[in-house]
Amino acid sequence: MRKLIHAIASLLFVAPPATAADRTVEIGTDVAGFLIFHPDDLAHRAADPIAWYAYSFAYRKESAAGRLVGFGTGSDGGFLIRLTMGQPTATEVKFAGAHWSYPLIVRHGQVYLDNTDGLPGEEKMDDPADFPDRWFSLPNGSYRVDVRAVARSRPGAPKNLPDYVVSFSPVADIAGIAIAENLPDLRQAPDWQAKPGGSQDAGFGLWQSAEPGTRSLPGLAATGDDVVPGQTYRLETTEADYESYREAMGAFRVLTFAHQPVGVLARINGASFMPKRGGWIEFSPETPVMVKATSADGQVAFDLIARPDMQADTAEVETFRALVMKAIRTAQEKPSAFEEERFAALDEPEAVTSWALMHLALPASMKIDIYRHGARERIRLITEAIEKPR
Repeated sequence: MRKLIHAIASLLFVAPPATAADRTVEIGTDVAGFLIFHPDDLAHRAADPIAWYAYSFAYRKESAAGRLVGFGTGSDGGFLIRLTMGQPTATEVKFAGAHWSYPLIVRHGQVYLDNTDGLPGEEKMDDPADFPDRWFSLPNGSYRVDVRAVARSRPGAPKNLPDYVVSFSPVADIAGIAIAENLPDLRQAPDWQAKPGGSQDAGFGLWQSAEPGTRSLPGLAATGDDVVPGQTYRLETTEADYESYREAMGAFRVLTFAHQPVGVLARINGASFMPKRGGWIEFSPETPVMVKATSADGQVAFDLIARPDMQADTAEVETFRALVMKAIRTAQEKPSAFEEERFAALDEPEAVTSWALMHLALPASMKIDIYRHGARERIRLITEAIEKPR
């Protein structure tokens, strides 16, 4: 229903009247960053997760298409941002700091300056039409957008300077404007060097080393499917168990599987309980382990498993990717379009096979048994599981 509402809203969207071609906007952020876009250009992101722009594969795609400009500020708070079709003033240039250029195509005669609350997505909070002062009018066409941080803390800087100057310069084509790997970090520190910020998907699907400091931990019989490292495993709990888990926040447990010598070292990272509604404990599976023995009181003795060889030929990986996508498209439960987009962008054999294990309808015990192997063996075993007659 929520997706339907977003879809209808995008069709009915009416922007407020266009604004002047040079203005300063006072705007706050609690995510240390700002975006510039037109909502209609990003309507296809209405079902995407919160902060989708912070995933490199999504940011690169929208930036390259000229649909999104964004920058990090390094801190939350209120900022003055000057939008102009002209150039920075001599004083703004004198106190300018970090700078980045972006491609942008204006398709609707104006763009919107956002603190991410009005960005199309699953958890969109604001309606851009409610903030007419954040709209900026521009003739349709291609632009180079230059964002300059102003180092207002430098000695002698006038108090009336903006924090950022955003200049829109018409160009014949955006193809020659390089795009960043991730949202650029343009904080205002006088000596700050502009660079792409961190990505939400950094390290996705890659083997994580974990050292619990012991080789014996309490075990839990896994009952769900989200057991692959990188996923989130949830366990329903009673009020009494909730209290003990809450006190053990950050500690490790071993998820075990029936008739399976391989378990998963998982860290407790969340807990919730409400009277009459029950509660849950949230675990972050981190690395597979070899279970040696389980005592009568549920204590599990184990050994860590060393990271195997994760190399595989590109052609082999692409053939495997196509096979996985074919299986996904015929499955009863399909990943979101956002997850499929992530899968298409992955290039590490390890990450490609990890994604497949997260999303294919395979028994949890099989998933974690396959996970402990190297990329080539993972490909072989997953391929066998997909092609096995059912």
